[in-house]
Amino acid sequence: KDRLAGGVRLVTDTSATTAQLRLVRRRMSVVAAVIVICAIPMGYLLVWRVMLQPVRKLLDATRRLGKGDFNARPSLRRNDEIGELAGAFNSMAGDVAHMRDELVEANESLEQKVSDRTNDLEVANGRLREEMSEKEDFLRAVSHDLNAPLRNISGMATMVMMKWRKDLPEDVVARLQRNQA
Repeated sequence: KDRLAGGVRLVTDTSATTAQLRLVRRRMSVVAAVIVICAIPMGYLLVWRVMLQPVRKLLDATRRLGKGDFNARPSLRRNDEIGELAGAFNSMAGDVAHMRDELVEANESLEQKVSDRTNDLEVANGRLREEMSEKEDFLRAVSHDLNAPLRNISGMATMVMMKWRKDLPEDVVARLQRNQA
């Protein structure tokens, strides 16, 4: 029942379709090349604008802060990690500026204290010099006043020795000689 009784051969011409496919492939290649050629600069511009430019702004602000410009702040308003980094940098720069101001105030306060204490020391040194001068004058006067009675005693001992040496015992003569010196 199911026997094949003959065959039909169908021949179709595919050359037109093949040519159409080649044309479509060429056009797709050209379109792909144009897309790639356009995508490279667009990708670079996108990366530059989204990544490089904000990072360079942060770098510039960091360099300015390092050189002493404590008002250096990158102006980046973004809701991504770079915006978060810029916010952290601005916060840190504010803290550094605040700490620097406190340090300047502390240095000024210390310099004032040093100046005050230096003046106090100069006044105390002046008083000390005056007191030392007064004590030296007092010691000179006392020394002079004490030397006068000693000279009188020495003179008296000399006179006693000259007048009564022969009549005095040896131990008295020795004591009188010590008083003469």
